[in-house]
Amino acid sequence: MRLARISHGGAVSTAFVGDDGKAYPLPGSAGDVDGLVTWGAEQLTGLERKTLEQIASGELAAVTPAKWLPPVARPGKIIGVAMNNSAFAGPSFRYFDKPAFFMKSPSSLIGHGEAVIMREDYGLTHPEAELACVIGRRASHLDVATARDVVFGYTIMNDITSVGLKDKDSLHLEFAKANPGQSPAEWRRARDEHDWDVYLTYHFRSKCTDGFGPLGPWITTADAVPDPDNLSIHAWLGDRQIAEDSTANLSFSVAEVLAHLTRYATLEPGDIVHFGTAIDPRRYTLREANILRDPSDMRIEIEGLGTLINPVRVVEDL
Repeated sequence: MRLARISHGGAVSTAFVGDDGKAYPLPGSAGDVDGLVTWGAEQLTGLERKTLEQIASGELAAVTPAKWLPPVARPGKIIGVAMNNSAFAGPSFRYFDKPAFFMKSPSSLIGHGEAVIMREDYGLTHPEAELACVIGRRASHLDVATARDVVFGYTIMNDITSVGLKDKDSLHLEFAKANPGQSPAEWRRARDEHDWDVYLTYHFRSKCTDGFGPLGPWITTADAVPDPDNLSIHAWLGDRQIAEDSTANLSFSVAEVLAHLTRYATLEPGDIVHFGTAIDPRRYTLREANILRDPSDMRIEIEGLGTLINPVRVVEDL
Protein backbone atom coordinates (compact mmCIF):
# COMPACT_ATOMS: atom_id res chain seq x y z
CA MET A 1 0.00 0.00 0.00
CA ARG A 2 1.15 3.53 -0.78
CA LEU A 3 0.22 6.46 1.46
CA ALA A 4 0.89 10.14 0.82
CA ARG A 5 0.15 13.56 2.25
CA ILE A 6 -1.31 15.99 -0.25
CA SER A 7 -2.75 19.46 -0.36
CA HIS A 8 -6.04 19.64 -2.26
CA GLY A 9 -8.99 21.99 -2.10
CA GLY A 10 -7.34 24.11 0.55
CA ALA A 11 -6.90 21.21 2.96
CA VAL A 12 -4.21 18.67 3.79
CA SER A 13 -5.26 15.06 3.34
CA THR A 14 -3.85 11.59 3.71
CA ALA A 15 -4.17 9.88 0.35
CA PHE A 16 -4.13 6.31 -0.86
CA VAL A 17 -2.02 6.09 -4.03
CA GLY A 18 -3.21 3.58 -6.60
CA ASP A 19 -1.13 1.51 -8.97
CA ASP A 20 -1.77 4.22 -11.55
CA GLY A 21 -0.09 6.84 -9.33
CA LYS A 22 -3.40 8.64 -8.71
CA ALA A 23 -4.15 10.03 -5.25
CA TYR A 24 -7.40 9.18 -3.47
CA PRO A 25 -7.99 11.28 -0.31
CA LEU A 26 -9.01 9.08 2.61
CA PRO A 27 -11.91 9.97 4.90
CA GLY A 28 -10.84 11.86 8.02
CA SER A 29 -11.49 8.88 10.27
CA ALA A 30 -8.47 7.11 8.76
CA GLY A 31 -6.19 9.59 10.52
CA ASP A 32 -3.09 11.29 9.17
CA VAL A 33 0.03 9.48 8.02
CA ASP A 34 1.87 10.32 11.22
CA GLY A 35 -0.81 8.41 13.13
CA LEU A 36 -1.07 5.56 10.64
CA VAL A 37 2.61 4.65 11.05
CA THR A 38 1.75 2.99 14.36
CA TRP A 39 -0.96 0.75 12.85
CA GLY A 40 -0.39 -2.97 12.72
CA ALA A 41 -0.54 -5.18 9.64
CA GLU A 42 -4.14 -6.24 10.26
CA GLN A 43 -5.36 -2.64 10.55
CA LEU A 44 -3.50 -1.60 7.43
CA THR A 45 -4.83 -4.57 5.47
CA GLY A 46 -8.33 -3.62 6.51
CA LEU A 47 -7.79 -0.01 5.47
CA GLU A 48 -6.45 -1.05 2.08
CA ARG A 49 -9.32 -3.46 1.46
CA LYS A 50 -11.95 -0.87 2.40
CA THR A 51 -10.25 1.81 0.31
CA LEU A 52 -10.11 -0.39 -2.79
CA GLU A 53 -13.80 -1.22 -2.34
CA GLN A 54 -14.67 2.48 -2.11
CA ILE A 55 -12.65 3.24 -5.24
CA ALA A 56 -14.35 0.42 -7.14
CA SER A 57 -17.79 1.65 -6.08
CA GLY A 58 -17.03 5.24 -6.97
CA GLU A 59 -17.31 6.38 -3.35
CA LEU A 60 -13.69 7.57 -3.47
CA ALA A 61 -12.46 9.59 -6.43
CA ALA A 62 -8.94 10.47 -7.50
CA VAL A 63 -7.82 14.09 -7.28
CA THR A 64 -4.97 16.06 -8.76
CA PRO A 65 -2.98 17.28 -5.76
CA ALA A 66 -2.28 20.98 -5.58
CA LYS A 67 0.89 19.93 -3.81
CA TRP A 68 2.58 16.71 -2.73
CA LEU A 69 3.79 17.17 0.84
CA PRO A 70 6.55 15.28 2.65
CA PRO A 71 4.81 12.01 3.54
CA VAL A 72 5.69 12.41 7.24
CA ALA A 73 4.64 15.76 8.68
CA ARG A 74 6.40 15.74 12.04
CA PRO A 75 9.39 13.41 12.20
CA GLY A 76 11.09 13.70 15.57
CA LYS A 77 14.46 13.08 13.95
CA ILE A 78 15.98 12.32 10.57
CA ILE A 79 19.15 10.23 10.65
CA GLY A 80 21.43 9.57 7.71
CA VAL A 81 24.16 6.97 7.30
CA ALA A 82 27.50 8.45 6.25
CA MET A 83 29.48 6.96 3.35
CA ASN A 84 27.35 3.80 3.42
CA ASN A 85 28.41 2.43 0.05
CA SER A 86 31.06 -0.17 -0.71
CA ALA A 87 32.43 2.19 -3.38
CA PHE A 88 33.91 4.34 -0.61
CA ALA A 89 35.94 1.53 0.95
CA GLY A 90 38.71 1.59 -1.69
CA PRO A 91 39.96 5.17 -1.24
CA SER A 92 39.52 5.15 2.56
CA PHE A 93 42.53 5.13 4.89
CA ARG A 94 40.31 3.55 7.56
CA TYR A 95 36.80 2.61 6.50
CA PHE A 96 33.95 2.29 9.01
CA ASP A 97 33.55 -1.10 10.66
CA LYS A 98 30.12 0.02 11.94
CA PRO A 99 27.63 2.51 10.46
CA ALA A 100 28.36 6.18 11.13
CA PHE A 101 25.52 8.69 11.39
CA PHE A 102 24.59 12.33 10.88
CA MET A 103 21.35 14.29 11.32
CA LYS A 104 19.13 16.25 8.97
CA SER A 105 16.67 18.81 10.24
CA PRO A 106 12.91 18.16 9.86
CA SER A 107 12.67 21.74 8.54
CA SER A 108 14.79 20.70 5.54
CA LEU A 109 12.00 18.45 4.22
CA ILE A 110 10.04 19.32 1.11
CA GLY A 111 7.67 17.23 -0.97
CA HIS A 112 7.67 15.81 -4.48
CA GLY A 113 7.44 18.59 -7.07
CA GLU A 114 8.50 21.39 -4.73
CA ALA A 115 11.43 23.55 -5.83
CA VAL A 116 14.79 23.48 -4.08
CA ILE A 117 15.84 27.10 -3.62
CA MET A 118 19.57 27.68 -4.16
CA ARG A 119 21.70 30.74 -3.43
CA GLU A 120 25.18 31.55 -4.71
CA ASP A 121 26.70 31.36 -1.23
CA TYR A 122 25.81 27.66 -1.04
CA GLY A 123 28.58 26.88 -3.52
CA LEU A 124 28.93 23.41 -5.03
CA THR A 125 25.80 21.46 -4.09
CA HIS A 126 24.73 18.06 -5.34
CA PRO A 127 21.84 15.60 -4.94
CA GLU A 128 22.24 12.18 -3.34
CA ALA A 129 19.73 9.44 -4.17
CA GLU A 130 18.91 7.34 -1.12
CA LEU A 131 16.51 4.74 0.22
CA ALA A 132 14.74 5.91 3.39
CA CYS A 133 12.49 4.19 5.91
CA VAL A 134 9.81 5.47 8.26
CA ILE A 135 9.80 3.95 11.74
CA GLY A 136 6.51 2.48 12.97
CA ARG A 137 7.11 1.80 16.64
CA ARG A 138 9.43 2.75 19.48
CA ALA A 139 12.67 0.82 19.21
CA SER A 140 15.82 0.47 21.28
CA HIS A 141 18.63 -2.12 21.22
CA LEU A 142 17.31 -4.02 18.23
CA ASP A 143 18.98 -7.16 16.97
CA VAL A 144 19.78 -7.63 13.30
CA ALA A 145 17.45 -10.61 12.88
CA THR A 146 14.31 -8.63 13.76
CA ALA A 147 15.34 -4.99 13.22
CA ARG A 148 13.27 -4.52 10.07
CA ASP A 149 10.10 -5.36 12.02
CA VAL A 150 10.00 -1.76 13.31
CA VAL A 151 9.84 -0.29 9.79
CA PHE A 152 6.42 1.02 8.77
CA GLY A 153 7.43 1.67 5.19
CA TYR A 154 9.97 2.94 2.69
CA THR A 155 10.32 6.07 0.61
CA ILE A 156 12.87 8.10 -1.37
CA MET A 157 15.18 10.72 0.14
CA ASN A 158 17.25 13.20 -1.84
CA ASP A 159 20.01 13.95 0.67
CA ILE A 160 21.06 17.24 -0.91
CA THR A 161 24.54 18.17 0.28
CA SER A 162 26.41 21.45 -0.10
CA VAL A 163 30.15 20.92 -0.43
CA GLY A 164 30.56 24.69 -0.45
CA LEU A 165 28.85 25.13 2.92
CA LYS A 166 30.72 22.12 4.30
CA ASP A 167 34.01 23.72 3.32
CA LYS A 168 33.00 26.93 5.10
CA ASP A 169 32.11 24.94 8.23
CA SER A 170 35.36 22.96 8.34
CA LEU A 171 38.39 23.80 10.48
CA HIS A 172 42.05 22.78 10.44
CA LEU A 173 43.73 23.30 13.80
CA GLU A 174 47.53 23.18 13.78
CA PHE A 175 49.42 22.22 16.93
CA ALA A 176 53.20 22.29 17.30
CA LYS A 177 52.98 19.64 20.01
CA ALA A 178 50.40 17.52 21.74
CA ASN A 179 48.02 19.09 24.21
CA PRO A 180 47.84 17.41 27.63
CA GLY A 181 45.94 14.16 27.26
CA GLN A 182 45.88 14.35 23.47
CA SER A 183 46.68 11.17 21.56
CA PRO A 184 47.41 10.76 17.85
CA ALA A 185 44.25 10.44 15.75
CA GLU A 186 44.03 6.86 14.51
CA TRP A 187 41.32 7.63 11.93
CA ARG A 188 43.67 9.59 9.65
CA ARG A 189 47.17 9.22 8.27
CA ALA A 190 49.63 11.42 10.17
CA ARG A 191 52.38 13.08 8.13
CA ASP A 192 54.96 12.22 10.79
CA GLU A 193 55.26 11.65 14.55
CA HIS A 194 54.97 15.40 15.16
CA ASP A 195 51.66 15.74 13.33
CA TRP A 196 49.09 16.64 15.99
CA ASP A 197 46.77 18.61 13.70
CA VAL A 198 43.02 18.31 14.19
CA TYR A 199 40.39 18.54 11.43
CA LEU A 200 36.79 19.35 12.30
CA THR A 201 33.68 19.60 10.10
CA TYR A 202 30.29 20.82 11.28
CA HIS A 203 27.62 19.48 8.94
CA PHE A 204 24.57 21.50 9.89
CA ARG A 205 24.38 23.93 6.97
CA SER A 206 25.64 21.42 4.40
CA LYS A 207 22.86 18.92 5.26
CA CYS A 208 20.09 20.85 7.04
CA THR A 209 19.54 23.99 5.00
CA ASP A 210 15.88 24.54 4.13
CA GLY A 211 14.92 22.44 1.11
CA PHE A 212 17.86 20.04 1.38
CA GLY A 213 15.56 17.10 2.21
CA PRO A 214 13.17 16.24 -0.64
CA LEU A 215 11.17 13.20 0.50
CA GLY A 216 8.48 11.10 -1.16
CA PRO A 217 6.39 11.07 -3.21
CA TRP A 218 4.74 8.59 -0.81
CA ILE A 219 5.43 5.82 1.71
CA THR A 220 5.25 2.25 0.44
CA THR A 221 4.37 0.03 3.39
CA ALA A 222 6.98 -2.54 4.40
CA ASP A 223 4.86 -5.54 3.41
CA ALA A 224 5.13 -4.40 -0.22
CA VAL A 225 8.94 -4.17 -0.08
CA PRO A 226 10.10 -7.72 0.67
CA ASP A 227 13.81 -7.01 0.10
CA PRO A 228 14.88 -3.39 0.67
CA ASP A 229 18.51 -4.51 0.38
CA ASN A 230 18.19 -5.26 -3.33
CA LEU A 231 16.50 -2.29 -5.01
CA SER A 232 17.81 -0.56 -8.13
CA ILE A 233 18.34 3.21 -7.90
CA HIS A 234 18.65 5.69 -10.77
CA ALA A 235 19.01 9.47 -10.69
CA TRP A 236 19.06 12.22 -13.31
CA LEU A 237 19.79 15.92 -13.39
CA GLY A 238 17.73 17.17 -16.27
CA ASP A 239 18.34 14.69 -19.10
CA ARG A 240 21.74 13.66 -17.73
CA GLN A 241 21.96 10.48 -15.68
CA ILE A 242 24.04 11.08 -12.54
CA ALA A 243 23.65 7.82 -10.60
CA GLU A 244 22.90 4.14 -11.16
CA ASP A 245 23.27 1.71 -8.30
CA SER A 246 21.54 -0.83 -6.07
CA THR A 247 20.93 -0.95 -2.34
CA ALA A 248 22.73 -4.29 -2.54
CA ASN A 249 25.93 -2.21 -2.73
CA LEU A 250 25.36 -0.49 0.61
CA SER A 251 28.06 -1.49 3.08
CA PHE A 252 25.54 -2.00 5.88
CA SER A 253 22.05 -3.40 5.30
CA VAL A 254 18.84 -1.82 6.54
CA ALA A 255 18.74 -4.23 9.50
CA GLU A 256 22.41 -3.71 10.37
CA VAL A 257 21.96 0.06 10.33
CA LEU A 258 18.87 -0.02 12.55
CA ALA A 259 20.39 -2.48 15.01
CA HIS A 260 23.55 -0.43 15.45
CA LEU A 261 21.72 2.91 15.56
CA THR A 262 19.35 1.78 18.32
CA ARG A 263 22.25 0.87 20.58
CA TYR A 264 22.71 4.63 21.00
CA ALA A 265 19.45 6.36 20.08
CA THR A 266 15.87 5.26 20.64
CA LEU A 267 13.78 5.48 17.50
CA GLU A 268 10.21 6.77 17.71
CA PRO A 269 7.22 6.36 15.37
CA GLY A 270 7.58 8.73 12.43
CA ASP A 271 11.36 8.98 12.65
CA ILE A 272 13.14 8.74 9.30
CA VAL A 273 16.38 6.88 8.59
CA HIS A 274 18.03 7.17 5.18
CA PHE A 275 20.63 4.63 4.26
CA GLY A 276 23.36 6.06 2.08
CA THR A 277 24.23 7.40 -1.31
CA ALA A 278 23.69 5.57 -4.57
CA ILE A 279 26.94 5.99 -6.46
CA ASP A 280 29.14 4.21 -8.94
CA PRO A 281 32.35 6.29 -9.07
CA ARG A 282 33.57 4.36 -12.10
CA ARG A 283 30.77 6.00 -14.12
CA TYR A 284 29.52 9.04 -12.21
CA THR A 285 30.97 11.78 -9.99
CA LEU A 286 28.65 13.51 -7.55
CA ARG A 287 30.54 16.78 -7.67
CA GLU A 288 29.87 17.03 -11.40
CA ALA A 289 26.15 17.19 -10.59
CA ASN A 290 26.33 20.74 -9.23
CA ILE A 291 22.75 22.00 -9.04
CA LEU A 292 23.89 25.58 -8.49
CA ARG A 293 25.48 25.60 -11.96
CA ASP A 294 22.96 23.24 -13.57
CA PRO A 295 19.58 24.10 -12.00
CA SER A 296 17.65 21.36 -13.78
CA ASP A 297 14.99 19.05 -12.41
CA MET A 298 16.40 16.36 -10.11
CA ARG A 299 14.76 12.97 -10.62
CA ILE A 300 15.32 9.91 -8.43
CA GLU A 301 13.75 6.52 -9.09
CA ILE A 302 13.95 3.58 -6.69
CA GLU A 303 12.57 0.22 -7.77
CA GLY A 304 9.05 -0.27 -6.43
CA LEU A 305 8.96 3.07 -4.60
CA GLY A 306 8.18 5.53 -7.38
CA THR A 307 9.95 8.63 -8.68
CA LEU A 308 10.82 11.75 -6.69
CA ILE A 309 11.18 14.90 -8.83
CA ASN A 310 12.21 18.35 -7.62
CA PRO A 311 13.07 21.39 -9.75
CA VAL A 312 15.90 23.72 -8.75
CA ARG A 313 15.58 27.50 -8.61
CA VAL A 314 18.52 29.81 -8.05
CA VAL A 315 17.75 33.14 -6.34
CA GLU A 316 19.88 36.12 -5.40
CA ASP A 317 21.53 36.08 -1.98
CA LEU A 318 19.27 37.41 0.76
